[in-house]
Amino acid sequence: MPQLNFREERYKPPKIIELDWDNFRGGLNTLLRQTEIKDNELAQADNMKLVGQGVPTKREGSDNYFLTGSSVATGAQGVRGLRGVVFASGASGINELLAISDFGYLVKKSGASYSIVQGFSYASGYNAEMVQAFNNVYIVNGTNALTKYNGVTIYPFTSVSKPTGVTATNLSGVSGTFQRSFRISAFSAVGETIASDAVLIANTPQDLTDTTIRLNWTTSSPASVVAGYAIYGYDQGDERLISTVDPSTLRYDYAGVPDPSIFVFPSAADTTSGPIAKYAIAHKDKVVLGNIDAFPSRIMWSGGGTNIDKFNWRYGGGYVDIDKDSGDRITGLIEYQDTIVVFKERSVWQVTLSVSSGLVIPTVKMIIRGLGCVSHRTIKYVENDVFFLSRRGVFTLGNEANYVTNVLRTNEISAKIRPVFATLTSSQLNLACAIYQDTKYRLSYPSSGNSINTKEIIYDRERVAWMGPNNYPATPAIYEVYYDGANKENLVWGDSNDNYVTEFSSAYSNDKGVKIQTILLTQKTSMGNRFKFKQIKDVYSNWRNISGTPFVNVIRESREGAVGSAQSFTVTASNVGVGYGFDKWGTFKWGTSLGAGNSESSNDLAKRTRVNQVARTIQLEITTTGNNDKYELLGVQIKGQYLGDGFIPNSWNTN
Repeated sequence: MPQLNFREERYKPPKIIELDWDNFRGGLNTLLRQTEIKDNELAQADNMKLVGQGVPTKREGSDNYFLTGSSVATGAQGVRGLRGVVFASGASGINELLAISDFGYLVKKSGASYSIVQGFSYASGYNAEMVQAFNNVYIVNGTNALTKYNGVTIYPFTSVSKPTGVTATNLSGVSGTFQRSFRISAFSAVGETIASDAVLIANTPQDLTDTTIRLNWTTSSPASVVAGYAIYGYDQGDERLISTVDPSTLRYDYAGVPDPSIFVFPSAADTTSGPIAKYAIAHKDKVVLGNIDAFPSRIMWSGGGTNIDKFNWRYGGGYVDIDKDSGDRITGLIEYQDTIVVFKERSVWQVTLSVSSGLVIPTVKMIIRGLGCVSHRTIKYVENDVFFLSRRGVFTLGNEANYVTNVLRTNEISAKIRPVFATLTSSQLNLACAIYQDTKYRLSYPSSGNSINTKEIIYDRERVAWMGPNNYPATPAIYEVYYDGANKENLVWGDSNDNYVTEFSSAYSNDKGVKIQTILLTQKTSMGNRFKFKQIKDVYSNWRNISGTPFVNVIRESREGAVGSAQSFTVTASNVGVGYGFDKWGTFKWGTSLGAGNSESSNDLAKRTRVNQVARTIQLEITTTGNNDKYELLGVQIKGQYLGDGFIPNSWNTN
């Protein structure tokens, strides 16, 4: 018989699989399914921020900073404007934080005290924008005419009446068949009135060599504000400026129009009382206004330097309409390098001001069409770029790198959080506001169904990641970074639903006495193979700076597809091991309660949690609810092993 040879088969234990979440610097990703986001990304990060190399931790708190209303503001809700300014005075200047709420008055905070600036009341219910230039603050709100605040008093610009009683007389009596038309306007240092009603004179000769037409009119009031009169006429062409006279002269003798090199036309609106504008910025030595009263596509600029209060073209002021027939209105402005960037709802434009023949001439160039800005208050400098919110999300604007010329380009940075904005209407997006401070672009916006801002989401530029949303009892309608008299940097905002200015600071553990509740949700991982089931053995977690009792829920998708808790535990400084141990952070890679080993920091803590559950996917949810609950999550390791085909559920189609 043949001899049988037997071969000894050695038992091979199932291969141990490990998943490491070493950091979470990828931040929030709500665009992809939780099973598709990266290892270092988060499915949820409510009231959380990143520190270090991508370590999640609880955000700072907030509390009231000062009240912008008074007893007469009963029922008024919402801060409408906020601006930190420094008035030149003495060696250090005077630091003030200015606020306008539905209360209607300008309130200033200087040091520990705040007071109302009497003498002018702003219309309730309109956002107020403030810009500082030449030691003055210029204020617009789209309803009240431009005002100026100098640190003591608010100055409304004085309106001038248009000329009346205009007459035209043929002095020589020489007749002809030619008809002429004239209009007169008054101008102040600030602006110009609309022109008077037209006066017609018929039967004049075409050639005025042998005759003169005399124009007379009555004084505009107040006479003390009038800087002069402008004469416009139709004479063999379009209506245009003929001449100007000083305010004491109420007569002009017309003997023919010289051929001007530059045509100037009558003002379309009265600007002597100060333009009515929605937006204001400082550009070089000028004040630039946008969305002017009945002209939503118009920007207007003042003269420069000592003429900064003067919007009349005679002092270097002027205006230009940008794509005015498109129906696309201006939604914001910003100075970028040597130009003015004009944002509209569905386009972005670049305006350069240059001087020619004594007049400021604008050059308008389109940057992009089909993409615009929904809210002026989201337009912020972020280092060398500009961030803004469009209907499609948050975009950047800046110079194209390594290009021969300075070509401005736009790029989206909010792709990972597109669902945040997907359900919001245009009217809701219009309420959004932002600030850039401490390498973070903070954006406040309404949640679905709300008419005030209720949430805040943050772009961490240092880590190139989004975090949030943050929920506050009173959320920002407008942000500001205010440097107080001690030169301390204060991040503040005007509340959406009350008349308080709120301060955001690490000194607060809650929000105006309301507990900050955090939720951190990791990716839903299949541990490298979504088609294999795993026996999840242990979860190892590494922590730092623990206080209170953070709660951890290990969530699994079972063999039959049910999602639920596989294990849960709390983390406290007293129930976790200390240190890293041996063999790549110990037997369990990050050290466990089985052995302390060597420690990098006394604040670094490690914990092992037994699971022993079959799962297709696994996910960690960490929540805190108490004022003192706080942690820093340094990393997580999950250990398990693949199971055989016998664990395929009956619900799977195996045909």
